[in-house]
Amino acid sequence: MQEPKSLVVKEGEYVQLPVPTKDEYIFIGWYNGTDANAGQVTNTTPIFTDMVLTARWRADFSEGLRYSLNADGLSYTCTGIGNYFGNKIKFPSLYNGLPITAIAENAFVQNGFINEVVISSSITTIGERAFLSCRNLEKVTFDEGSKLQVIEGDTFNGCGALAEIKIPSSVVTISGGAFAGCDDLQTVRFAEGSKLQTIGDNAFGDCASLKGIIIPSGVVTIGGAFNNCTSLTEITIPSEVTTIEGNAFGGCINLQTVIFAEGSKLQTIGDNAFGDCTSLTEITIPSEVTTIEGNAFGGCINLQTVIFAEGSKLQTIGDNAFGDCTSLTEITIPSEVTTIGGDLFRGCENLQTIILPTGLKEIGYGYEYLNAFVFYLGDSQSWSQIDGNHFVLNVYFYSESQPEDEGNYWRYVNGKPVAWSWGDIKTFRFITNNGTQLSEITGYVLYELPVPVSTGKIFAGWYDNASLSGSPVSTPYYNSEKTTLYAAWVEQGQQSEGLEIKNGVIVGIGTCKDTVLQIAMPVADRAFSNCSQITEVYFYDGCTRLGNNAFEGCQKLEKVYFYQSFVPQIGADLFSNTWDDSEFRVYVPADLITLYQNVKDRYWQNSIITAGKIETFENNL
Repeated sequence: MQEPKSLVVKEGEYVQLPVPTKDEYIFIGWYNGTDANAGQVTNTTPIFTDMVLTARWRADFSEGLRYSLNADGLSYTCTGIGNYFGNKIKFPSLYNGLPITAIAENAFVQNGFINEVVISSSITTIGERAFLSCRNLEKVTFDEGSKLQVIEGDTFNGCGALAEIKIPSSVVTISGGAFAGCDDLQTVRFAEGSKLQTIGDNAFGDCASLKGIIIPSGVVTIGGAFNNCTSLTEITIPSEVTTIEGNAFGGCINLQTVIFAEGSKLQTIGDNAFGDCTSLTEITIPSEVTTIEGNAFGGCINLQTVIFAEGSKLQTIGDNAFGDCTSLTEITIPSEVTTIGGDLFRGCENLQTIILPTGLKEIGYGYEYLNAFVFYLGDSQSWSQIDGNHFVLNVYFYSESQPEDEGNYWRYVNGKPVAWSWGDIKTFRFITNNGTQLSEITGYVLYELPVPVSTGKIFAGWYDNASLSGSPVSTPYYNSEKTTLYAAWVEQGQQSEGLEIKNGVIVGIGTCKDTVLQIAMPVADRAFSNCSQITEVYFYDGCTRLGNNAFEGCQKLEKVYFYQSFVPQIGADLFSNTWDDSEFRVYVPADLITLYQNVKDRYWQNSIITAGKIETFENNL
């Protein structure tokens, strides 16, 4: 407050009165005396006698809030609403002449009247849940020169009306859940010169309206901070960030772009860090990253491209890190990787090519499902020494020159892996048998087969002969002697509609709602595993193979009819863990009963034949 001073004026004249200032108070005016009845003196009041003018003030903060003296005896903490009844809270810097340095935990929890908060510059800490579920809080501002260092856990959690926030530059930590569930929060800004280092777990979780945020350059750790921010479309990770913890951006279904700043020091991408980011199409992993934890990119169904920066130091990739990335077609694992976890590519149904480095020491479980080619940069001996090696199919070993002995070998051709057994470039032709016409394809191999369309028919796969005998071809296809493929069809009505079909093989229930299935195509391993809707199944000619565990766990399945004119190939554990022992029956044509009785499968013999679950009928189809 300014010092008083004297003014001299002639009797009856006016005086130009000064306008004083006082921190956190608003000047009301000058009064002739200190009692309540003293008259106000203004610039238009004539002066006829000596007088002492007294300034009157109105507090520019919320009066009546409750405070407690801190243990140091030198500062105060605001502990609650006290006797204040307004809907705007403006904290003072001083109470009883001492600074106010903190807002206590739970101080204003679930206060439904507050709609605006102004936090004074003296406050260094806002306690946990201080404004939790203040559902009508629309605006939070921090005074210039704020000394706030920590926003504790759940401070503004559930403040559904809060639309924007500007975090002071002094803040070092935003703790877990600080702004979680702020449904209307669209904009988060950080003051210039931000000292922020840590953003805690769920700090902005479930902020469904948050569209963009520029993370300050000094941040070192991003916890599970932005999970389920469903409007977030782009994020830039600053170069100083060393850790992105679990669930950091999990469930951000509209996140399309992730940019790592140049010179990124990122070392760890945590569990489910980008899980179920279904709009993400590509990602470039910085070279300093050493660990990608389990499920890090699981469920990113549109992720097509994964690039590891040159000089990658990646050593470990966790379980299911790229599980259910159904758009991923190829991936090259960096040279320094020593460990890859189990089920790394489970559900990557379109994955065609995997290139693995020679330094691998451990491979996890669950790769028996994999249909992709595995191109290993080492030889068969080093491959056999990898601990826990669970890759069982389509493994090729590197050989720069054509090997003399037979086996799976590969080399690079124009930067792409090509198996020596694929031979030369071929031209593949497609006879669609009244389906839509298809162009020829030239290449070493067909990783994916085209799908023609024919009115009133269901495509049943490609065959390597015009008579459509045998089984449909599968990918990769590279038979140089049979480069013309012929389309097979099933009339609609002969097979249940909506079944999921790939390369002429039924691989799942798809969108089919039938409880009684009609099947006229081969069935893949586990195609209907644990399908709870099926009660009966009818197999017709065209179903040449039933895969392993194809109907395992179908608890409502009671009747199965084999109407083929032949015995199909029957896989292991076909109906295991499926039926009520007193109800389940398998029906086969009487003229084929002996062949069915001689099917060589332990489950079939023990649980179907010996158990007396097989019966015959006269096949008149």
